[in-house]
Amino acid sequence: MTSFEHLKASPVEGVPGLYLVKDFISAEEEKSMLHDIDSDPEWETCRSGCRRVRFYVPWRDNKGRVEEKEEIRELPTFVKELATRVIAFGRSLPELSAVDWDSYKINDSKCTEMQINEFLPKDALGFHTDNVIAYKDVIVAVSLCSTVTITFRNPKTDQSVDVTVPNRSVYYMTGESRYKWLHGAHLGAVQSRRVSLTWRRVNYTPPVLILPSQKRKKVAAKKKDPSKYLPVVTTDGQS
Repeated sequence: MTSFEHLKASPVEGVPGLYLVKDFISAEEEKSMLHDIDSDPEWETCRSGCRRVRFYVPWRDNKGRVEEKEEIRELPTFVKELATRVIAFGRSLPELSAVDWDSYKINDSKCTEMQINEFLPKDALGFHTDNVIAYKDVIVAVSLCSTVTITFRNPKTDQSVDVTVPNRSVYYMTGESRYKWLHGAHLGAVQSRRVSLTWRRVNYTPPVLILPSQKRKKVAAKKKDPSKYLPVVTTDGQS
């Protein structure tokens, strides 16, 4: 069993529900993870087409629709192991005792949307809230390579809080920080390359549409009443 005695989850002042854990992984682990990441040449581009990303998601439809027989891209072993540790540490936190960690299976390829994102000094991240229907309550991200400044903005009060996230740290975004605040990163938020690993537990519940592609084509061809089917939600966010 992993010991967490040396770790402390610090609530971020001014952003309710955001917890930062420094030195969550060792320098040796960071080096090994970066080697595994950079050894895989299969990078994609983010939705805005400006940054390199790698997606591990239970769907490919740009409207967030889940295909019944779609082959799921398997999470790398080191990602599964790190996710298991993230869950175990989250379970140990009194502040997150209300989370149903038994169902928070971000170490299961079928249950998580996981993204590896690369940020360079020329890059920015638009302000957004991660989809509140497609994902469960807690968003988790591990930061590698360099320190980043993530800005949280309350759209109702126009309050902004800059949060310094060191490399080798993890943050848990819950509660108000998850649902009531926007987050993003300005140009120059990193001084050198940063790589992040972000996990979102997928909700396989309405209103996500679950329909095989062939059946969907037949439905469209016959002009069936679309009200029979659950509405579709889109996904967003690449923290």
